[in-house]
Amino acid sequence: MKRSKTIFRTVLLLLFIAYSGNYAFIKTEGRKLIKSRVEHQKYSLNERMQNQQEEIKSFPAAKGDDLEMRVSPGDVSLFAWDKNEVRIIVKGIDKDDLENLEMEKQGNKIIVRYNSEWNWSADVKFEVSFPSEFNLDVRTTGGDIKLEGEIKGEVKLSTNGGEISTGNISGETYLNTMGGDIEVKDIKGEITIKTHGGDITAGSLDGNSANVKTMGGDIVIQKAGGKADIQTFGGDIEIGVLDGESRVETFGGTISVKEGKKDLELSTFGGNIIVGSSAGSVNAETKGGNIKVKNAASAIDIRTQAGRIEIELTGDNLKGGKVINENGEIILTLPSDARVTVIAEINVPARWKSDDDEFRIVSDFPVSDSDKTATNGTVSGTYEINGGGEKLILKTKFDNIYIKKK
Repeated sequence: MKRSKTIFRTVLLLLFIAYSGNYAFIKTEGRKLIKSRVEHQKYSLNERMQNQQEEIKSFPAAKGDDLEMRVSPGDVSLFAWDKNEVRIIVKGIDKDDLENLEMEKQGNKIIVRYNSEWNWSADVKFEVSFPSEFNLDVRTTGGDIKLEGEIKGEVKLSTNGGEISTGNISGETYLNTMGGDIEVKDIKGEITIKTHGGDITAGSLDGNSANVKTMGGDIVIQKAGGKADIQTFGGDIEIGVLDGESRVETFGGTISVKEGKKDLELSTFGGNIIVGSSAGSVNAETKGGNIKVKNAASAIDIRTQAGRIEIELTGDNLKGGKVINENGEIILTLPSDARVTVIAEINVPARWKSDDDEFRIVSDFPVSDSDKTATNGTVSGTYEINGGGEKLILKTKFDNIYIKKK
């Protein structure tokens, strides 16, 4: 504290001298002040290292008890073990900061509170071991949170400035970071995963619902069950299997889904959409990119502002739908025994009407009715395949439509 007062008085003196116009003197005194500050920082670092220590505390605990942690700042490492005990190890804490550390048990809850008043213990680390069936509520204002092992219970992990990683969890899960990546293995239960500045990587998310969002990163999920809401504002989304009704959205990247078992709603403002297969309906839209959907067995609603659309349908009694392309070709592939009525239309604005022969509807199936009208700028055709069925509408501008037989 005395050293801080001395520096403060020196700064005031320098300001006074500067105001008086004695620049030569302020230059000399400024160099002295910088040198003094550097020496002070070296001394402070050595002093802090010598002054740091380790605190250890243990509490008896039972399965189903609670752990509540509020630390500011600090990294937190959590370990699930098979003992009926909670052991807390605090490393790198300054002796002068011990009065700001509290570790106690209240009923069935273990409570850890730490608030570094002067941020002296910026390198403090918490290592906590607990029974594998336990409820966790952990928050840190500045640090990583790492959960190892398999845990059964409610898990809430939150950090204002770090990464989060977990093992397998069975129970309702809430993970949130303001600035870092989140990596999890398999989770069974209601799931909320949010980061404001990082990637999200997950194994299997198996619960009634999953809410996964990042403001600025990629999302990679092996499998999502139940109702899933997956969103990123600045990255790609890659998903293996979507086992429930799902909404997937990115504002600046590509969406890739290998398999959708129920209805899919996919949207991107600047990238491609790729679906390997879908047992449910597919609603896909991009403002600027290609769309490719294979092995779709239900209704489709596909739209792009600029790009190629490739759709492959499966089954003999196909559902209807729409495929709209504002500027690009459409390629539709159907089974040879499909029963569906395809209505295809190419729009050629008036200024292009002299070139309308460049745009064609090419089909492996016979046309039932066709029209080529240069006056209103359209090329159209109707195909009642195998006697016809539900209506599937194809519309594009400035490009061809291909209807292929698989």
